[in-house]
Amino acid sequence: MKTKFISSLSHSEKVLIVPIYTFKKSLFTHSIPQDLVKLISAAFKAKDFECKDDEIYTINGEQKLIFISLSEKEKLDSAKVRNAFANGFKKAKSFKKKSVAVFLYAELERFAQEIAEGIGLSNYDVAKYKTGEGLEELKKAEIEEVIFITKDEKKFAPALQKGLKIADAVNTVKEMTNAPANILSPKDFAEKSQKLAKKYGYKIEILEKKALQKLGLNTLLAVNAGADKEDQEARLVILKYMPIKNQEPIAIVGKGVIFDTGGYNLKPSKHLDDMQGDKAGACAVFGLFELLSQLKIQQNVIGVMAITENLVGPRAFKPADIVTSYSGKTIEIVDTDAEGRLILADALAYANKNFKPRYMIDIATLTGACVVALGDRYAATMGNDDKLNKLLIESGKRTDELVWELPMHPDFDKKTKSKIADLQNVEHGSGYMAGSSKGGAFLKHFVDKTKWAHLDIAGTAFTHDPKPYEQDRATGFGVRLLLDFLENLK
Repeated sequence: MKTKFISSLSHSEKVLIVPIYTFKKSLFTHSIPQDLVKLISAAFKAKDFECKDDEIYTINGEQKLIFISLSEKEKLDSAKVRNAFANGFKKAKSFKKKSVAVFLYAELERFAQEIAEGIGLSNYDVAKYKTGEGLEELKKAEIEEVIFITKDEKKFAPALQKGLKIADAVNTVKEMTNAPANILSPKDFAEKSQKLAKKYGYKIEILEKKALQKLGLNTLLAVNAGADKEDQEARLVILKYMPIKNQEPIAIVGKGVIFDTGGYNLKPSKHLDDMQGDKAGACAVFGLFELLSQLKIQQNVIGVMAITENLVGPRAFKPADIVTSYSGKTIEIVDTDAEGRLILADALAYANKNFKPRYMIDIATLTGACVVALGDRYAATMGNDDKLNKLLIESGKRTDELVWELPMHPDFDKKTKSKIADLQNVEHGSGYMAGSSKGGAFLKHFVDKTKWAHLDIAGTAFTHDPKPYEQDRATGFGVRLLLDFLENLK
């Protein structure tokens, strides 16, 4: 979307979003024509608009006025602002005009980034593959320009532009996560990563099948064994953003299962149709790298994305197989649908050995148990460093990408031990108990002594109950959380 700033409204702006938490004529007198101020005042007097949470009030005249409620001024926070502007922008799209004006007053300056995020994040549509009339309707609803009305452009502009960049990156993650496997294969993912690296000047390394075999990333290869086409072959994609000399990097490791059938432990049909979303962790890492260079983040960051499909076929791995991981540890395959921890085992061990990070975070749609425990509003964090978990929780609160710490009890570690190999990928018999924590306990074996956190985003990465700034299906969860973490890391 294009953006521009003007200091006062004229009647040429056909759709106007007006944020309100209390009616003050002084807020509008110098920016909005007096006939529109009278309409706003009349709505309050008639109690047509009472500024309740999430309330929207529309006046359909020559100009479409959309009042969005910010509720009580004293209770205003970033989440409410983001939601309110998202609701307003979605309403504006329904008028099918190519531009929308957004009125801003000085008291909202501290929420400028959230305002832009609400607008930008809501400017996405999941129906990317429609044709004919369906496509035409989508095009009619596209907004090409946002006009910000403020006398304080210099104060608002930097944070607004940052928020729109963040929203663009998150929307890219949504689109990649939603893409079906016949549209975005492992090969396609690697090629998109190459284009990203070229665009921003990142170093990139892509380990394909022969290199993975030579290096011994056998758990990633085991999960990929059912693939029978070249474009489905596993890749380990590594992006490097290194602006600071002599600084140990932060490694962010993403699970990228392009489509997860569950393998021979086949998923029930009711769960299969969302399994293109099992690459959300790797997509979030991709989205983060859309922003690192643009926002000049002052941290060295290594992104490691383990990309594969988990398919059924004559060569697919099977329950009872024994696989030797990159770390040298042997793993008994109890359940082929616990594949995420297998590909992360090799990715984490590889990142830890080759890049020696000061912190390592993995992000993955790992367990259904996390969804049962925390639903779709909280991701789980767990790991071996209390400070790192707390930093992620704080970033979650600031970004409304909420995180809750789950326990890593020593007893869970015992459940990862196999009687016939070093480890088992799922506990025999009662693997459903504390399933998310046990997934984390398994991953802990592959990080050595590095400070590490595991983000299980199984509930938050994909939704059918979206927030105002989300849409049905992929949410793009993790980009804003990880960006905030990096920005605030000392």
